Parts: sequence; structure tokens; C-alpha cells
Amino acid sequence: MENKSKTVAVLMSVYDKDSVDELRLAINSILEQTYHSVDLYIYSDGVTQSSLLTYLNEIKNKSDVRIIYSKDNNGLAFALNYMINRVKHQGYGYIARMDADDISLPSRFEEQVNFLDENSDISVIGTNCFEINSEGNIIFQKKMPETNDEIKSFIIKRSPLIHPTVMFRGSIIDFINYDNKLLNTQDYYLWVELLSQGFKFHNLQSNLLLFRVASEFYKRRGIKKIGNEFFGRLYAMKKLNQYSLLNFFFVFSLLIIRLSPNCIKKICYKYLR
Repeated sequence: MENKSKTVAVLMSVYDKDSVDELRLAINSILEQTYHSVDLYIYSDGVTQSSLLTYLNEIKNKSDVRIIYSKDNNGLAFALNYMINRVKHQGYGYIARMDADDISLPSRFEEQVNFLDENSDISVIGTNCFEINSEGNIIFQKKMPETNDEIKSFIIKRSPLIHPTVMFRGSIIDFINYDNKLLNTQDYYLWVELLSQGFKFHNLQSNLLLFRVASEFYKRRGIKKIGNEFFGRLYAMKKLNQYSLLNFFFVFSLLIIRLSPNCIKKICYKYLR
């Protein structure tokens, strides 16, 4: 078997609402990394859009691209778990996430791999990012908590990692599983599980991803999704022993904001993120 201990397996899911132009930028940003040992796994999640299928057909024979086609739209959690099982026994040293509408900056993988190689106690690493609008213009610089202790404390307020910036150490792949029963927050529950099992996290303080934000991003919450988010925070407090009056205040404040009119949510999203 080929030695893949220094190779990054990148997991990306594509579905019909993705833009082919944004997908092309996302994929090129992976294939043009300064770290060259990369295998890109793409899960075509029930894609029927002709422009997307044409583009996937153009790149499917590249040596560093593997495309998995599904006739059904199964959702992101299912797609990620499927790809994780696909790469599980291939000996990859690193497993990275990427979304179909974001852009990884050229040195992302090189900086993440170097940090993991130099810090054997860290199992999960993310980065900061620049948020961009639909035109690709930078609108916000998103800074995340850096150390494991900071991440563990911050998780009650918000998700402490930007999901498409994450890289896992390959040795923990048996512990990576997304809950397919949830409508959202699958990544949040995964962070809680991994932290509760003693795996250490870190966020590089470099902006290594352009994270695309839709103009109405703050509206994307239904009642069930709000419930997932609310009970996820309570679950995190229990699993990570983070009970405090301040954390209860944060959780119930978040619930109130999510249930507020869109005009209030828009203000909160602008000033409190």
C-alpha cells in the first residue's frame, strides 16, 4: 500500500444549489496548495445540475481527485461520514474539511501540517478566516479562540472552529463521526464529543480561508434548527463540565436572539459575532 502518512485527504460535498463558478474556485484552491501531497475526495450529493456534472466530469480523471457519485441527496453529515469510511483504512496522516463555495488560501495545509508535526498533543486544528460576500469582497475578519482551554470555554458561546478550516490528525479518524439525525450543528456536536474524550484543539491565528457568507445568512434558522443549537449548548455544558450562571445567560440570550425578528438578528449578527 502507498505510504500516505504525509498526505492530506480533503473531504468536500457538492449538491445542486452549489455554484459551478464557486466550486471551481474552491477546488482550484485545494489543488494549488503549497503543500503538494493532497488527495481531494468530492461527494456528489444527488447532483443533477448539468453545469456541475460537466465540471465534475472534467476533473474526475485527475490523479489527486476522487469523485463519489450518489443518486440521492443525503445531506452533508451523511456525505462526510461516507467519505471518512472511504479513507479510514488508507493511512492518511491528515484529514481536512473544505466546502464547495469557500477558498483555501495557498499556504493553509502547509501551515496546518507543520503545526501538527511540531505539536504532537494537538489532534484538531482550525484557522481564522476572512468572510467574503457573493462578489468575493472581504467583509469581515473572523478571529477564533486559539488554545485548547480557550476553545473549551468559548464553545458555550459559539462554535469554536470554522468547519471548512478544520484539519484532523489522521490517527483519530475512528472518533470522527457526524450525527446524521441533526438538521444542523453536526460539527458542533462533534467538537463537544472530541473535547470530552480528551482530544486537544488549536486554532492558528492566521486567516487561511475565504469563507463565503450569503447576504441573508442570519435568517437561516427554523424552529428545529434553533432547538438543535439550544440543546447543543446545554449538552456541551454537561459533557465538558462548563456549568456556570454566565454560560446559562449566554445560552438563553442566544435562544432569545434566534427567536427575534430578522431586523434584530441582523443587528446582533453584525455586532456580536
